[in-house]
Amino acid sequence: MNGGETRLSPSREADHSGEKSRVSFPGKYRKLMVRYLSVSNS
Repeated sequence: MNGGETRLSPSREADHSGEKSRVSFPGKYRKLMVRYLSVSNS
């Protein structure tokens, strides 16, 4: 049972990481831009 679980979890994590990277990348970029703008403004 453990072998099956370890086999399933990586594939599931891979799918999640793929989706997360697509969604979080713009978010990270936005945060960086906001930080950069706030620092350059002050």
